[in-house]
Amino acid sequence: MVQPDYYGVIVEKAKYLMGVNIYGAINTSLIAKQVGVSSSKLNSIFKLYTSITPYQYYINIKINKAQSLLEENISIKETASRMGFDDQCHFSRLFKSKTGVSPSKWKK
Repeated sequence: MVQPDYYGVIVEKAKYLMGVNIYGAINTSLIAKQVGVSSSKLNSIFKLYTSITPYQYYINIKINKAQSLLEENISIKETASRMGFDDQCHFSRLFKSKTGVSPSKWKK
């Protein structure tokens, strides 16, 4: 039987990999492969330890970084691009759903 502490290590490794790949596209399957488990196993372990899925965590850290970029007066288009979003409208909708305000209001 796998020890629960091992699961904690998997979650921390996954968080680290998401953090260092924050500017790339979201690919939780690749993260799962890199930590040595299946995607479904990563989802269940991650949710058990954090109460959210790896995808939700990845989105949250991307939005947090986007907030910082916008505060540095980086344009919305450039921020979306840097954060790996091909579609600025999608980025703006996601940003607003997570923060409660649009990226343009956040910049002010």
